[in-house]
Amino acid sequence: MGRRSNRPYRRRYMRHPSCMPIEFRRVGAREPLRNELRDISCAGLSFRAQEPLAEGEMVEVRLTVLEHEVSAHGRVAWCHEIERGVWRVGLLLSDGQTGHAVRMVEQLCHIELYREQQRHKGRQLTTEEAAREWIARYAAGFPRPIDED
Repeated sequence: MGRRSNRPYRRRYMRHPSCMPIEFRRVGAREPLRNELRDISCAGLSFRAQEPLAEGEMVEVRLTVLEHEVSAHGRVAWCHEIERGVWRVGLLLSDGQTGHAVRMVEQLCHIELYREQQRHKGRQLTTEEAAREWIARYAAGFPRPIDED
């Protein structure tokens, strides 16, 4: 993979790891592809892909978080082959999408914290299982964004 180049942007937001399923599609493509979200921040996210995406290419991503489907558009900031036939793609979210990203980050963090708490109790849950349980127990009390009033 070699040395990382100097990128025109600097990471300003904390990344939160995740392994949730993600759908993505190039803008203009008919069929979405599916793989795994790797991390997410307020400004963007990264995911695994089966084929390389070009820097600057526009991509739509779709996640299901807390029984809600969340879609966002962004621009490919970087794409690196991490193993033969598998790429990791960094996506900068488009303006106006950061509110959705913040909400996803908050929810993912709560779910992952719940999953970790359950692990300490001797329960091994997948992210999906933890999300289902967390939703059933805590989603009704999760704060709503101000703009949803």
